[in-house]
Amino acid sequence: MLHHIDFDVRVLTISRSCLTIQHLFETVDPWDIPLRTVLCYDRSMNDHGQKNFSDSDTFFEDGLVIASPILDVEWLEMYARGWEVQVRQGRKNDRLRFSLRAVHTPNIQIGKNRYTSALLSKGSIPKGCIVLVYVQTPGIVNYRNEKYRPDQLIFVTPDDEIDMVISMENVAYSIAVEERLFTETFFAHYGRSFEEVITNRRFKLHNRATGAFLRFVHHWLDFFQHRDMINIDLISLEQEFLHKLFGFFELKHPEKNRSGTTLLKRARELLHDNLDMYLKMNEVSEMLGVSQRTLEHTFRQNFGMTPKNYLQILRLHAAREELLRADSSSTKVSDIAIKYAFFHMSHFAAEYRKLFGETPAQSLRR
Repeated sequence: MLHHIDFDVRVLTISRSCLTIQHLFETVDPWDIPLRTVLCYDRSMNDHGQKNFSDSDTFFEDGLVIASPILDVEWLEMYARGWEVQVRQGRKNDRLRFSLRAVHTPNIQIGKNRYTSALLSKGSIPKGCIVLVYVQTPGIVNYRNEKYRPDQLIFVTPDDEIDMVISMENVAYSIAVEERLFTETFFAHYGRSFEEVITNRRFKLHNRATGAFLRFVHHWLDFFQHRDMINIDLISLEQEFLHKLFGFFELKHPEKNRSGTTLLKRARELLHDNLDMYLKMNEVSEMLGVSQRTLEHTFRQNFGMTPKNYLQILRLHAAREELLRADSSSTKVSDIAIKYAFFHMSHFAAEYRKLFGETPAQSLRR
């Protein structure tokens, strides 16, 4: 039984009469699915399209499974349930696309996002949640001006803003949990409050536990996707999941590189606040009171790029946002380019096309 609801995108909801998302894909080639389609398998519905339980007191849409085809990243905001995140391409000549998979219980959302290139991400998590993020990548992960190791997990609390830079292709795993359930289960597991131990927003996986952790996440993605929710004690199941999840963590906090973190934070604030100013990197380093070599080393270590490249990508994104909003009948590409310190139009057009795969004029005419 198929239902569809027309928003800006088409959402297909498949009732329990369809066995699994995989079953659907056996008969429908994902590449034949329209670009703006999310497949949703709702196990909370019976064959008559009715809910099997009252979900008025649930946090997430229980039983909802989302599995997207490979999409341009500009559509991510439409598909990420509960998230308000802007993801931007972070490298030229390498188109950023994504695929998303997510499952939901009343109080937990488990997601797996695959990104094809470097990215810059800002935004907020689902309201009232604590979120765990693990990024699998051959590149560099930097969250809130701190570089993360491959065995480290990022925790995001309700008051935090997401601010992440990843230097290469990656798979990002996220586990969003209703805050009260998370903190109570955390205390029951460790005998300590979450607030006591989450001083620097990161935990470490137990030694050599990365592979086991990823297998654990995939197991529960599959389990929640295929489960029959009838006669299941969901609260006990959620608590079981969390206790097993917490078993992967070491509570000992790694040391921060505070001097490097402070410099990176100040440098990024300076660059973000002056996108419309013509800044040379030697001037930036002087304003920060460090050598240009130190500044470049800090950016390469944390973002996999120079501060000059980082600033140019920020300016190109800012120019694109204005071009897409502008009235093509009264706006000149050159005016927007100059506003963001691009004084040579051929250079601006070439760099713009490397990042976005189209010319500034094409963006303006959209």
